[in-house]
Amino acid sequence: MRDLEILTYCLNAFPGESVEDVFAALDGPGRALVDALRRKGEEGPVPLGARFGEKAVAGFEIPKRRRELEQRLQTLGAYFPTANAFPQGAFQNTILKEDIYRPDWNTKERPAYSGAVAHLMASLPHQDVPQTLSTVPLSFKPFGPVDHDRAGESIAALALRFHERAEKTGVVQVLALEPEPLCTLETTEEAVRWFEDVLLARRWKALRRLGSRHAEEAVLRRHVGLCFDTCHVAVEYESPEESLDLIAGAGLTLAKMQLSSALHLDEPKRNRPGLEVLAGFAEPRFLHQVVARRRDGGLDRFTDLPPYLEALPDRDDLSARVHFHVPVFAEEFAPGLRSTRQELLDALTAARGRGLCRQFEIETYTWDALVDPESEDAEAERLRGILREIAFIRSHMEGSVFESEPPLR
Repeated sequence: MRDLEILTYCLNAFPGESVEDVFAALDGPGRALVDALRRKGEEGPVPLGARFGEKAVAGFEIPKRRRELEQRLQTLGAYFPTANAFPQGAFQNTILKEDIYRPDWNTKERPAYSGAVAHLMASLPHQDVPQTLSTVPLSFKPFGPVDHDRAGESIAALALRFHERAEKTGVVQVLALEPEPLCTLETTEEAVRWFEDVLLARRWKALRRLGSRHAEEAVLRRHVGLCFDTCHVAVEYESPEESLDLIAGAGLTLAKMQLSSALHLDEPKRNRPGLEVLAGFAEPRFLHQVVARRRDGGLDRFTDLPPYLEALPDRDDLSARVHFHVPVFAEEFAPGLRSTRQELLDALTAARGRGLCRQFEIETYTWDALVDPESEDAEAERLRGILREIAFIRSHMEGSVFESEPPLR
């Protein structure tokens, strides 16, 4: 890996709804990850991707609990350069579906939570790198229209707080909106257009004290950017290179890249073996949006995998992609059913080659749905898979050969 690059694993693969959940994630899998990386030769503080539910954030407002978190990180030799502030409430061990997007940026709760996560992150041990917070891309389209004035004002006010904190403490923070299928900012093009036509084009009350439009725009560009999720980009059939060009051309901050893979099925109606395996990925907790490519090249979208499977008898698609984060090392699941691993690697290579991003995070939060929870070896199997994911990405970034049974065990 190159100097200043950071590779983390997002701890949203484990519960983080309470203070105790966060401690358990650090004491168990967090420690296992750090120990494995130490055996691999990692030196210095190890970066981990944080996940704080709103109850955990409230709990860490108690000074004693926050000091306990600081001490755990110091003892572990780890730090949090990034927080996944997309899910605000419960995430693991609950049925979520579209509730993952609630509350959205139409509400006062979303900016309050985001600000509280940022405040907590700034108080923790950190290195001299920007802290990033990924967040909901405004809202979910089926919820209805977004009040862009309200959302923009809330985001601008948060950017001002980040600016003032950076001036006072030197801690730089970036709010990273994360485009996702069927969300208000669904594609990279929609996200870039929103920045250009709304956030950077309008004057926000919160920023008027800065004195000039130039200063206002500078604060927004520094403290508000994008989280580029390679699974989401692939589901939308975007070219990673073209999407990165759009972001760079607009001069936007690519705060972090989430490394994740989606599912891709060729000839859904005619590929029964592949379709049967794909149907097995339908599960009750998370939302698995589908984007289907028709034979004329057009795209149709479905809110979840079951509605697409129900509609399939009346369709004849060329292919379909599903928002299901599968392990980044996985490639093929059945004839014609593969992951978008190559699209992930193309995005990673392009971002690094163009110097667009320094912070990369593996985000496979679906391990509980991928391993048999009744198995006595479930926890060990999940950890082995996570370590294999890290080894796979590190081998790509370092230009080494990936071993099917990596030494990170």
